[in-house]
Amino acid sequence: MFAAIAGRLHRIEYYLNELGENAAAMKVQGLIDSHTIDVYISDFSRFARNFNNTGLPDPAFFLKGLEFVSRLKKIFQAELLTDIIDKYYLRLCQRLINSYLSTVGGNIFKSPPPFNLVHLTKDMVEYVNNQKHVSSSIPAGIEDETCFTRTLIQRLSHKPLVAFTPEIIIINNLGLVEPAINADREAIEDILYSIFEFYARKKTSLIKIKIHLDKNLIKLSIIPGDHIKFPIETIDFYNMLMDDTGSYLSFEDNDIVFNFMNAIEG
Repeated sequence: MFAAIAGRLHRIEYYLNELGENAAAMKVQGLIDSHTIDVYISDFSRFARNFNNTGLPDPAFFLKGLEFVSRLKKIFQAELLTDIIDKYYLRLCQRLINSYLSTVGGNIFKSPPPFNLVHLTKDMVEYVNNQKHVSSSIPAGIEDETCFTRTLIQRLSHKPLVAFTPEIIIINNLGLVEPAINADREAIEDILYSIFEFYARKKTSLIKIKIHLDKNLIKLSIIPGDHIKFPIETIDFYNMLMDDTGSYLSFEDNDIVFNFMNAIEG
């Protein structure tokens, strides 16, 4: 993920230099120290690969991980990237860091407020569809150098999921029931966006989202139109990012299913 962000910044930096906007290119280059991040990742990867041969006790691995993640947290300042990198992608990176720190630190879980699952799903689909278009209007104050530079960077950084975006259809089998579920709303949004991105990269022509009841569960099923296998290790990774409300992801045939354990009708 951090490599992908660095790659996006390098691309924008290249275009700015090509346009003769060298000062703006230098500004983009300074937003994240990708070289240092690469060094940190390589260092921890070597430690992880060789850990079983070191003879060190198990807690040493978690302490090394804590050092690594703490270093990343200091150098990765998401607020500087909000005009360039998609908010869901930034949040997912921050969630990775904070999830590890919370686990190691033994932070007490706080139950999140309930939210409407149907509304969230519609909002996500609308967001993905709107990404296909970038405004061609000229903002007020464009003659100001700062405003011009910011607008130019935003236009250069505009990038939908990929050039190909599948059609997404929502099927709500709940009738008039509006399910309000207890789960981490931002985590669900970030994971949904990541799943949409995967299928878009694979050029899936159609994605169906089915929201339905199964006994005492509210389920959200993502059904790809093409028989493309989603990597199971990624589902395991997503489950690590889920909260402690009992929500989890699973496979049913080729579908990815969100299972919300403590759903309440609202």
